Amino acid sequence: MSTFNMSDYLEAQIYNHMFRSATFTKPPFLAFALCSGVPNDANTGSNVPELAGATPNYKRVVYIQADSGWQVPVAEAATANTQPIQWPVAGAGWGTISGIAICDSIGTGSGNMLFWASLTTPRLVLTGDQFQFASGNLTALFD
Repeated sequence: MSTFNMSDYLEAQIYNHMFRSATFTKPPFLAFALCSGVPNDANTGSNVPELAGATPNYKRVVYIQADSGWQVPVAEAATANTQPIQWPVAGAGWGTISGIAICDSIGTGSGNMLFWASLTTPRLVLTGDQFQFASGNLTALFD
């Protein structure tokens, strides 16, 4: 189980929405980015340690942002994916994936990072591999 952390950007949006007069509109989708390093709160969508856009076949993956895509949160505010989150087959080795970022933009190196986490077990992605989180295998625990 990975603990997802909120980015500084998302924390500021929520604080301003809850305690000030600003409003925050939910992004229309969540784009999952694979990272060669582990992101941190201060990263943005443009400087997250994401795989390079030139990496053969790598792209951010949009996942369902609806009740059908996530389990109902239970004790400890945890939820998990109900369907696989799957990237394209690697056209060349992508290296070791150590972290994940959830962004509000599909374009590699763009938008805002909303959440981030380190992988419990980093994974080396070689040519021909297909990185994925099987149904129920990406559990988000918000601490």
